[in-house]
Amino acid sequence: WTDKMEEVAQAEEVENQVATDSIEPQESSNPVAGSTSPEPREVKRTQPKVMKGWLEKKGKGSSVFGRQSWKRRWFVIESGVLSYYENETSAKPLNSIIIHASDSSDRYDEDRDPKHIHLFKFITLKRALYMSAESDEEVVLWVNQLRAHIRNSPDYTLAERM
Repeated sequence: WTDKMEEVAQAEEVENQVATDSIEPQESSNPVAGSTSPEPREVKRTQPKVMKGWLEKKGKGSSVFGRQSWKRRWFVIESGVLSYYENETSAKPLNSIIIHASDSSDRYDEDRDPKHIHLFKFITLKRALYMSAESDEEVVLWVNQLRAHIRNSPDYTLAERM
């Protein structure tokens, strides 16, 4: 009985904690309309949200000239899985990646060009995805949600309790 109560108390404590490793926009503007607070937005550990939207993904291959192509894809983060589709109405994803505690997501500034200036990356043990959003605010939203799903993954929760 005491062990069970202790587990419940620990679970409630985790639910009430707020993650502080969210990122802020690089520009001085705050993505929350009407807000003047410079504080980073915080994502609750147990509240990862479904996120959907268009992003450009850097391709794996390269052209004859050594350049990698960027493809516009419909991305969805849901229930600890990042998937991308040819378009919004596609029934089957082109790829789905289960999000693990060992994964990471952050801004990416190395391959900026005039068409792709709002970049971020999602790194797994098997591959790296480089993506471009339409604004810095979108980068913040995507990175924070990827991090929320990472923190909510079963292997992250298990490691945290040890």
